[in-house]
Amino acid sequence: CFVAMNLITAVIVENAFASSRDDEEEMAKALEVEKLADLEQLRELFAEVDEDGSGELTKEEFDAAVKHPRIQTKLQVLDFELSEMDELWHILDNGDGTLSVDEFTTGLRKVKGEAKNKDIMNCLKFIRKGQEKLERMHKRVDDARDEMAVVQGTITSVHRDMGSLLKMCEAMLHNMQGLMASGRVPMRR
Repeated sequence: CFVAMNLITAVIVENAFASSRDDEEEMAKALEVEKLADLEQLRELFAEVDEDGSGELTKEEFDAAVKHPRIQTKLQVLDFELSEMDELWHILDNGDGTLSVDEFTTGLRKVKGEAKNKDIMNCLKFIRKGQEKLERMHKRVDDARDEMAVVQGTITSVHRDMGSLLKMCEAMLHNMQGLMASGRVPMRR
């Protein structure tokens, strides 16, 4: 009786595990189908916004598109706030001033989805590198400021010396004019 009970329990547990595996596979398939549907919806949105059909969006095309009520509605359905469109452009653009279909669709999906640990680590790495660059630039500015202080001191000293020299020259000129006027210094002709 005990053996039969263990056997029945084992069969029930095995069926539960198999059912769980099937559920996970179904969930994975459903997520993949959802992802493909999202990508197709984003591709359609891209094609609608790409006015000249070049396969790339310019900033002007993007700005013009987000003013259309139908596009605004689609973006809102995708959980994008209209007030964030300028920021969204800068996030999606790789710096060349245009968005390809992949930049647009992949970028919107990433912005729309939750941040993954890998994404967060990449952001932290980017921030850390930026901070290191900023510290190096700050050091250069401090060094330049120190050099400028030395140059400023030199200029001030030269200015003071030039002022003293000018006063001496003026005094000499005044003395020479006095001597010449008194006739003590022969004038050459």
